Amino acid sequence: MSAATKPKYWTEAAVYERLRHVFPGPAYVRLPQVRNGTGCGRSQTRTADAVIASVWPSRGLWLAGVEIKVSRADWKKELAHAEKSVGIQKYCKHWYVAAPAGVVPVAEVPDAWGLIEVKANTASIEKASPQLEAVPVDLLLVCSILRTVSECTVSTDSVKEQVSERVESARKTWEAQAGHEMEHLQKAVREFEAASGIEISSRWYNREIGEAVAFVRKTGIIGAVRVAEDLRERAAAVVKGLDEALVQLRSQDKEPTP
Repeated sequence: MSAATKPKYWTEAAVYERLRHVFPGPAYVRLPQVRNGTGCGRSQTRTADAVIASVWPSRGLWLAGVEIKVSRADWKKELAHAEKSVGIQKYCKHWYVAAPAGVVPVAEVPDAWGLIEVKANTASIEKASPQLEAVPVDLLLVCSILRTVSECTVSTDSVKEQVSERVESARKTWEAQAGHEMEHLQKAVREFEAASGIEISSRWYNREIGEAVAFVRKTGIIGAVRVAEDLRERAAAVVKGLDEALVQLRSQDKEPTP
């Protein structure tokens, strides 16, 4: 889906993709669906729809969490249990809700949250998130982040292998199609040779036959016959006219002289 095209129905993936307009790389790293730990290391498992890492020391090193909502019902459900976000929010310097324009009114956003509105091809912060007191990240969260990074990462060798496989598949498909077309062409040539009595080879060339084929294609067989019939009718008319003229001349020649 093109980033410049508004989807018919907003999805979490479409909203997540537009977060790049607010948190562009390489200053920020965006990760989807980050849990607060791995395995059963937490008494309660919580997941953020997105976690943003600010990775440039000049801008400060911190994490931000984002909850993504695509409908009013989805937002009201989240708002009724906003405390659930604390499982990851406590590690974050900023916390946001991201939603299509009109889904989350600014007046409904909790004081500790910010609001990001996404539109057809962009996103912007409509309410800034206040700076939160973040606790240090522990190893469970680090492991969860690393696992998400691993799931989102594709190795160069894997990409090369997939490209090579697709190129080879495309080559085989092209060869199969080319072979089929060659068989069809050879069959057509054999049928033409049988019907015309002319053997076609790589050195074969006859201008008169080529002109004849061009004429037939232009006029059609019926057109050629009609031309011949028309010429015959005209010739017959001329002959008839000459015969009548001769009869008159002969009759005049036999009349007695007064």
